Amino acid sequence: MSSFEHNETAVKLWEQIFARMAEAEDVTIENHDYDNKAGEENFCSRLAEAGWSKSEIEERIEIHKVKMAGAPVTSPGVAPYVEALFEFLCNDVEAAMGRLNLKSNARVARGVEPRVGVLASMINVTMTDQGIVTVA
Repeated sequence: MSSFEHNETAVKLWEQIFARMAEAEDVTIENHDYDNKAGEENFCSRLAEAGWSKSEIEERIEIHKVKMAGAPVTSPGVAPYVEALFEFLCNDVEAAMGRLNLKSNARVARGVEPRVGVLASMINVTMTDQGIVTVA
């Protein structure tokens, strides 16, 4: 099998994997058919029901838009909101570690794996004292 054929086979496999994963309820894969306007209207109505004022809701929507515009892209196909929330979580953890004077791996690569299911594992990186922590 040539490398071109091998790549085509891999692409087909990943297409099948992503198609199946996209059907899951808690998937992190971006849905290109998602109507963002309808989602925003639903979000606003829920905040209004919770007692938020119109100005507070508009402010929250603007904050959300700014955060989504600056969301990192670590994994093609992963929904931007997942990337943004992951970035906030990592930054909060790093800040807490700094306040506690704990050793931090601030230069660690971050990414979101579009995997469905619950998983927590640690994989050692060969010939280093580093590791990869996967939480899904």
